[in-house]
Amino acid sequence: MSQPIVLEKTAKTVEEALRAALTELKLEEKDVELLVLEEPSKGFLGLIGTRPARVRITVKPDPMRDAIRFIQDIFRVMGIQAEIKPEWRDSTLFIGFSGDDLGILIGRRGDTLDSLQYLVNLAVNRQGPERVRILLDVENYRQRREETLIRLAKRLSEKVKRTGVKVVLEPMSPQERRIIHTTLQGDPRVVTYSEGEEPFRKVVIGPKTDAKRPRPEGFGAPRWGEPRRPRPVRPENRESQGNREPREYGGYRENREARDGAEQRENKARPHLYSVGEENKNEG
Repeated sequence: MSQPIVLEKTAKTVEEALRAALTELKLEEKDVELLVLEEPSKGFLGLIGTRPARVRITVKPDPMRDAIRFIQDIFRVMGIQAEIKPEWRDSTLFIGFSGDDLGILIGRRGDTLDSLQYLVNLAVNRQGPERVRILLDVENYRQRREETLIRLAKRLSEKVKRTGVKVVLEPMSPQERRIIHTTLQGDPRVVTYSEGEEPFRKVVIGPKTDAKRPRPEGFGAPRWGEPRRPRPVRPENRESQGNREPREYGGYRENREARDGAEQRENKARPHLYSVGEENKNEG
């Protein structure tokens, strides 16, 4: 948390110094705290030893006011005309925008709106004593997006149940991934988890029997300090295993080429990334 905004002013009287500070800060008297550092003095006969008044103005933190002023400054630079509708919903400050041609505020899949929301939260919470959660929305975009993600999650979960094969969704923001997890958390036949690193982290929907997440060190690898488990040996190779001669480099290369050829013949397809736009196209 950064220090609050503090301003000092001098004038002939305390009232004049206060009005000058409020004009510069573009605030009202209820938004600031006043501390008189020096009272004015007329001196001797009003000529000798005169001293002006000196005051210190401290701006009180107000999340709604600070958020609106910050957004208005950004809109002024971007040349955007929009109506700002702030309201408190429990402990969350919700700010909605309405107007014409506000698609620029949403961006591709809400990226611009998420970035603006991050900046507003950062600017407001730098000065307040307590952290406030601020949500931004444009013409109910987030509600429509949530409904689309819920339909997508249910549709893909049915596909996983029918085929028994996991599906991987396109990279999403943490808020959108949470919607997918929440929608399917009560389904006993599928499991969801996230994989990858931001900003390319994706949601995976898989069958319940394949619910274990692979460890970063590899499936079946021993933990630190545990002995490495022996690899399984086919029964027909157990007798000749003890008499096996050291493998030459050429033989290793031949075996490796044989394995590569076998993997290519299996023709394993890479997992398909499912997107909201693609699912909507399939519906049509």
